[in-house]
Amino acid sequence: MKSIKNIYKKFFNDLSFTLLCSTTIIIGVFLIYLIFVFMLMQIDLGEIMSSFFGLILLLICLSLILGILSPFVYSLFACNGVLHTRKKDDVSYKSFLKTYRIGARIPFKGQLQVWNTLVNSFLIYIVVELLIMFALSAIATNDASPFKPLFDELMLLDFSSVNWYSQMDQILAKYEDLIRLTSLISTFFSLFFATYYFFHTIARNTLRYYLAPTLLNAPNRLITYVFKGTLKHHRKEYVSNYYKTLWPLTLLYVISFTLSYFLIGFYGPSYIDIGLLSLTSILISCAVLLPFLPLVFNYHESIWNKFALYFMELFLTNASRELNTLKSSMDSESSINKKNIEIAEKNIEKIRQAFEENKDKVVTPEEDNENKSTDEKPKDENNPSNKDENK
Repeated sequence: MKSIKNIYKKFFNDLSFTLLCSTTIIIGVFLIYLIFVFMLMQIDLGEIMSSFFGLILLLICLSLILGILSPFVYSLFACNGVLHTRKKDDVSYKSFLKTYRIGARIPFKGQLQVWNTLVNSFLIYIVVELLIMFALSAIATNDASPFKPLFDELMLLDFSSVNWYSQMDQILAKYEDLIRLTSLISTFFSLFFATYYFFHTIARNTLRYYLAPTLLNAPNRLITYVFKGTLKHHRKEYVSNYYKTLWPLTLLYVISFTLSYFLIGFYGPSYIDIGLLSLTSILISCAVLLPFLPLVFNYHESIWNKFALYFMELFLTNASRELNTLKSSMDSESSINKKNIEIAEKNIEKIRQAFEENKDKVVTPEEDNENKSTDEKPKDENNPSNKDENK
């Protein structure tokens, strides 16, 4: 409980600065929104998404734009962390803008996994849409279903006729209100789950900002392996504490996305395109959630000491296994390979010793924050036990 209170206390203490930074990111998101609104005005987005290559092109375009924007997330992350140290007075808006360059370079570049997350989000969207379509198809054959007349008229169409397409347009126009309402609701559910997955995964991946410099010079593939493997083994611990701490963010997403989607969908312009409605709802929910992103950073900060050892344990296990495999396949007459193996073994052993030394020092986030809490007594700068909590 004290850990959760400390997470929120830090957030409100930093709010004036982090709100300024998050507003900058929101402006960037709004510019992306304008780009896609312009695209919708020039082309039929439905035709693009019905084409496999068009969908891939759309994903690449969106990924590139978000990739340009994502280093600002690292800037906010880095500045938010420094605000909890003795150097907090050195943090300024200029620092936030300058740190963008660090977020655009290795090891922090690509840690949010924007491309993979986008692809998975689109897959979730498509799967949910297909499930809804199958459900609607089953409902349409029911005599009590409002879709039954539409279904019957479509079945009576003579597709051998030269004007069957215009006849189908007439039928669809006759049931336009029903089709729009159905499309509105089905798209909501598909988009709701896909968008939540995207926001949640990007927020979770900010924990990689801690891991990447720890495994300095390691390829992204190895960082991803260690990250996913560790969270898989400790999923219950991470997820339960995540939702226990950050459940207001989930509730905020549900409310902001649902209200914006249906209020605009039902009470906005009747001619508004579903694609534009979807983009607008995503923009609004993103703008509402972004100022609260430092809460996720603070949660990750509170669990990092413990999860760092989890990550390192998996890394060492994998490194030892890979090294043993290399040794078994190595040319016994190669002195260069032998020397490299010996150096690698020594480095792994040093890391292992450091890991074992720190293993017994791990405390839970609650115990850690209880020891470091400044709520009950002020720090004595001359007392060595009151060192900065991030050192």
